[in-house]
Amino acid sequence: MAVPSANEFHWQSLARLPCGRVYHTLTEVGGQMYMLGGCDAAGRPCPGLDLYSPEGDRWISLAPMPTSRAGAAVAVLGKQILVVGGVGEDQSPLKVVEMYNTEEGRWRKRSALREALMGVSITVKGNKSYILIVVSFQKGTK
Repeated sequence: MAVPSANEFHWQSLARLPCGRVYHTLTEVGGQMYMLGGCDAAGRPCPGLDLYSPEGDRWISLAPMPTSRAGAAVAVLGKQILVVGGVGEDQSPLKVVEMYNTEEGRWRKRSALREALMGVSITVKGNKSYILIVVSFQKGTK
């Protein structure tokens, strides 16, 4: 695999979002970028779903997620976006799994996780998604 040189990277200013958010998740489907969830200026998780169109350099608000969340894990399965866990409005981890169909513009609830999770990673191999959960806490030694 060829690695591009540092000279090939550059920063570019894009259109501003309709509203500022942090701890959102960004993914790409079919050449379009989707920004999901995140926290608003007051630190509250929101259900926002926004589409960035590079051709028009603009953001478009889409159907919001059924569940407000920040820091969710996201994977793309074909033309669908799988959204897993994250932090909810009460600042607690979520069990919720939802899927957005980019062609239909609709959300569907999926089977919930066995336990509420945040800070997880997800990837897709073939037609299956894999969630990585690593829990390793050690007491410090003096």
